[in-house]
Amino acid sequence: MSFKTFFIVAVSVFITVLFMQNTDEANFKIVLTNISVSKTVMLALVLVLGFILGLMAGKKTVLETKTKQPYPNIPLEIENTYNEDQDYITMNPKKKLSNEDRDYIN
Repeated sequence: MSFKTFFIVAVSVFITVLFMQNTDEANFKIVLTNISVSKTVMLALVLVLGFILGLMAGKKTVLETKTKQPYPNIPLEIENTYNEDQDYITMNPKKKLSNEDRDYIN
């Protein structure tokens, strides 16, 4: 069984046990009214509301994707400043081996 399947089963069992243990009613005071709702219904409502808010927060907007340039500021000319003492990829100075290191490698 893969980790993903195990994780989904474990979370489903946890949520089911949580809902089964909280079946009694709870009183909520909203502005001037008292509302009696089952804890299971309130937990499910908060779970769904949190999932929807998470999707909305993580979704990219159309405006955001259209205004972003995939490759900003690409130079038109590339300066050829290659030096043998520099690494070609990073342009950092090459590390020179000592005689001890050369003897150890050979």
